[in-house]
Amino acid sequence: MKEVKNYYFFSLFLLLSAKVYDNRWDVLMKKGFITIQQSPHDTRAMYIRPTEKVSNYFADDFLKYQEELRYLFEVYTDEEIETLFILLSKLYAGIENLEKKAAN
Repeated sequence: MKEVKNYYFFSLFLLLSAKVYDNRWDVLMKKGFITIQQSPHDTRAMYIRPTEKVSNYFADDFLKYQEELRYLFEVYTDEEIETLFILLSKLYAGIENLEKKAAN
């Protein structure tokens, strides 16, 4: 179960990052955390896959911070955490709208 939670947090990071893409994917790829490949079935799609380095990160480095994160979020219910994620996603969408407006 611990490994599933770790990948869940990583998935949330990737999902949020996709909304405000700058050079984060490139940075993760250059650091060896992900591979990016063109889909052979759909030229519009890219496969972003975690590497073994992600597993090592969660097995080593992330465990150091996991306890602090648990303390940080233990005051929230599961519903509150889900709401927080939804609100953060909407905040990122709002930031994108603001950036588009500023660019025009």
